[in-house]
Amino acid sequence: MKKCCILTARDPRSLYGGDIQRLETLVTNLQEKFVVTVVVTGGRRKKISSSKANTIFDQINVVYVSNNFLMMLFGVFWSFLSFNTIQNGLYGNAFVKYQINKILRGNVFDLLVFHLFRNYMVFDQKAVPCQHIDLCDAQSRTYTDLLSSLPNVSLKRFIFEYELAKTIRIESAILRSNNHSVSVINDADRCFLAHRYHCKSKLLVLPNNIYFDLK
Repeated sequence: MKKCCILTARDPRSLYGGDIQRLETLVTNLQEKFVVTVVVTGGRRKKISSSKANTIFDQINVVYVSNNFLMMLFGVFWSFLSFNTIQNGLYGNAFVKYQINKILRGNVFDLLVFHLFRNYMVFDQKAVPCQHIDLCDAQSRTYTDLLSSLPNVSLKRFIFEYELAKTIRIESAILRSNNHSVSVINDADRCFLAHRYHCKSKLLVLPNNIYFDLK
């Protein structure tokens, strides 16, 4: 059976929410054709004990990548200088990148799936030839909506405008590349991204709790 690796910053065994539900959907669908390994770059969180605890993640291999606090701070600082997003600085710093590449080179994966773009561009491009990026929500749309409610002049507005500019750069790189397929959670996000980047044919709509086939 083929092997798939999902890279995520969210601990699938932690508090149940939208991101975890999305991971659950990805794993459920991919298990039809792949042996799934989830690599978590956001660290281990306290496991919940409730009826919504995700038992599906107890059936697969979940690998936790340690994230050095000082490297996270440096990653955030460097993200401002390198025109990268804060999220990529937190979860895609050099310390995390080294560990992820070590995992990818030490295993033969047929498919690499990014849950959100927080870890995008932190791995060895040659390690896994077949790749898929699940943007879930359009992050640039989220920032655009947020900015519409902020005062014209404020520190918070400046920070989010800067993050929006960096997010647009990354989304554009993702959607204009032919190295991977890309999905979003609903048609509204698909239309928003398609209009902004002129890439309607590249985007897949993969709703939660619906069967889909990622080849």
